[in-house]
Amino acid sequence: MSITDTNDDSALTKGLNERQLAAVTAEPGNQLVIAGAGSGKTRVLVHRLAYLIKHYGYSPYELMAVTFTNKAARVMAGRVAELLGIETRHLWIGTFHGLANRMLRRDYDLARLPRDFQILPSDDQRRVVRELMKTQHMDVKQNTPTELANWINRVKDEGKRPEHLQLGRSPEMRRRIDFYRIYDEFCQKNGLVDFGEILLRCHEMLLEHDDLLRDYHDRFSALLVDEFQDTNVIQYHWIRLLTGKEAHVMVVGDDDQSIYGWRGAVVQNIRNFSQDYPNTNVVRLEQNYRSTANILNAANKVIENNDDRLGKTLWTNAADGEPIHVFPCDYGEDEANYVVDCLQDWVREDSSRTYENVAVLYRSHFQSLALEIALKGEAIPYTIRGGARFYDRAEVRDALGYMQLSNNREADVAFDRVLNIRPRGIGNASQERIREFADRNGLSLWDASHEGIRQRVFPERLAARLAEFLEEIDRVSSRCGDKHLVEIADVCVYESGLMDYHMESERNEQLRETRRENLQEFIRSCGVFEEKFLREDLGDGEKTVLQSFLDTVTLDAGDVEEEIGPAVSLMTLHAAKGLEFPLVFIVGMMEGRFPHHLNLDDPVRLYEERRLAYVGFTRAMEQLHLTYAKRDRGFSDRADTSRVSRFVKEIPSEYLHYAQHRRVLDRRRFRRYVQGSMKI
Repeated sequence: MSITDTNDDSALTKGLNERQLAAVTAEPGNQLVIAGAGSGKTRVLVHRLAYLIKHYGYSPYELMAVTFTNKAARVMAGRVAELLGIETRHLWIGTFHGLANRMLRRDYDLARLPRDFQILPSDDQRRVVRELMKTQHMDVKQNTPTELANWINRVKDEGKRPEHLQLGRSPEMRRRIDFYRIYDEFCQKNGLVDFGEILLRCHEMLLEHDDLLRDYHDRFSALLVDEFQDTNVIQYHWIRLLTGKEAHVMVVGDDDQSIYGWRGAVVQNIRNFSQDYPNTNVVRLEQNYRSTANILNAANKVIENNDDRLGKTLWTNAADGEPIHVFPCDYGEDEANYVVDCLQDWVREDSSRTYENVAVLYRSHFQSLALEIALKGEAIPYTIRGGARFYDRAEVRDALGYMQLSNNREADVAFDRVLNIRPRGIGNASQERIREFADRNGLSLWDASHEGIRQRVFPERLAARLAEFLEEIDRVSSRCGDKHLVEIADVCVYESGLMDYHMESERNEQLRETRRENLQEFIRSCGVFEEKFLREDLGDGEKTVLQSFLDTVTLDAGDVEEEIGPAVSLMTLHAAKGLEFPLVFIVGMMEGRFPHHLNLDDPVRLYEERRLAYVGFTRAMEQLHLTYAKRDRGFSDRADTSRVSRFVKEIPSEYLHYAQHRRVLDRRRFRRYVQGSMKI
């Protein structure tokens, strides 16, 4: 491997501190970078990629970088392109799901999938589970579709098929395993791939085809993985399989920020990395560029109470800053009032500050109630982050349904969705009749509809209305033809009658306008995507622009951040990871609330709760406020939430300032809202 002139590397190392420089310029080999909060890990990843290409002579074609969000992948690719002045289309930079899907699209036949297999978004997966539960006469009270879908996803994240699970003695577990098998067979028959299946199927494909795995081993000489502390079982096995014996791996993460154990993340992956990959070079990034010294020192003292850490101590050249403000109050409503008054004062003190510089964090979603009332009362704009994303909105999902079905008539989930968008005189009983006929004859819903009409197995009224629906889709599809993506979107929104339906059926004027704007934005987004597709060759020669778009919006749906404007951000502590704000409030700092009462007696979960507190504290750049209520009435009788959280007690007093605040909310107004007699 040739090494180019090191004098040309100044742009790749400029502005890096000593530890960052060590990680970026290290000799090729296995490397574990323990990157503390705000320590510049993205910068290190980007510069390492560029350094491998320019200094060590790696081809962009032989590098893979794995992230957890598409947004992070786009940022990384853009920065590498800027540093090197090259096109990044040959760089395999993406999420676990995105890269695995790319492999499946290339070798769909080896994965035992149809060429146009459909990725199931979460809501469609639940719909499939619900319909299958009906056919199996399962009690939705014992297992809701959401619970059962989540269980299947967790099992897949562990890399397990039904045959890998122990039946045991529990009848409930046997029912779940049997259902998992039925669900798997249904998805295989219909060419459906849920999120958990993408990585599991790709892993199985590589294991089953040695020649394909050798091709990837020959191709990828180095892999870089971001947020490694969040990897689950199948993700870790997938990485290990791809690296083989020759490729080098650089992983970046922080075991102190591992907060997703409840959804399958295995913190031991990062802790065991040096054992699994011999001769690992370990670099600790401990200089923080985000927070004041007081905030960092407090966070360090709290996380030190976890004794299972890899170990690091954040430090900063920044000033001490203000102490952490702690506000004990009588009731939870008073916390909200304190937050509102403090953030108003903070914004008034400096004209450069805006509400978008402020975040209010909480352990559980319901805690936003009092905050929303207080903010509404003062006409302060706010947004709840982590809620419905653009492509998850009903009207946008409707447009995608038309797009999917016009492109692939075998897409049963899209068939169901489009059929149910507006009243057609085809009720639940009629739909069940179509499904039963399809199942008996091994047909898709589309083919079953045609065949059922031809054989006259459906009642005359159902057959007539079903024929109208089939003609409608054929008409939409014929108008799409070989048009550009933006033109296809226009047909699916306007010529399908979707826009007219939403405008006529929605009585609320404001919501009607929102739906109209969302559908117009959907069309616009298709135009933007197609321009990017053609410019950057996103299809990689394997997918049409339409298929690439459908894949992207499904895989992107969970992590695309929208422009929120100058508004206060309300969100859970989990949703705040990766973000930063000059002013941060964390409310509900009581035992039983945070740490959560379900985790108080489990040492492993309690350690994760403390890591969650560490993440919350280190979101703050300039000011951090912690509030707790002495009497937490009306919300929980399951734990003693009258005691201040241990995470407050673990902060040394020299970093704290106890605030006083007398004005409280009008509790009668609050109760009226809770009882539903008041609208905000």
